[in-house]
Amino acid sequence: MSGGKTLKKGQIKSLVLLGLVAGEVTFCSLLIKGIVTDSALRIEKEIEEKIESGQRVLDRAQEISELYKRRYADLETLSSHVPKATDPYAWAYEYTSERSQRAQISLSEVEEVKSKGDEDDAEASYYQIRVALDCSYKKTIEFLNYLENDNPLLLVKSLEINTNKDDPLAHSAEMLLQWPLAFVIETGK
Repeated sequence: MSGGKTLKKGQIKSLVLLGLVAGEVTFCSLLIKGIVTDSALRIEKEIEEKIESGQRVLDRAQEISELYKRRYADLETLSSHVPKATDPYAWAYEYTSERSQRAQISLSEVEEVKSKGDEDDAEASYYQIRVALDCSYKKTIEFLNYLENDNPLLLVKSLEINTNKDDPLAHSAEMLLQWPLAFVIETGK
């Protein structure tokens, strides 16, 4: 062997083995880095999808909350248009009397009408009065307009108008007025 150092067979094997191990470590680290990167990207995508889904749920919840608030306000407004549970007759009498005064007529009778059904009957969930009056046809229609326009929950369940035999311009009218019973608005709180 000439002037340089020569490697022994064991040293060559060690160098080759060291090169193979270094190559294997480099290959494994690159492979693991790729797997970790793919896994991280997959997890990141799943998280983004869950965040978007959660945002859609929150947006929908806000829409539902706003709708609930509007409906609650509507119900509160309507609650003033139903007979009070404590004294429905007084409320209905006052309501019809005020409208008769605006129409400039006098009521000859305001009578509470009991439902013929039992408590489970649909009629039992309404309050009814019978109103009788004597006036012209035009004044009867004016009175009805005041009744219906001032209360969206009022139902004129029946109406009968008869002419007076002695005076063709005078009429007698009888009507059955119906409202839902007073209700309580539940807030869900």
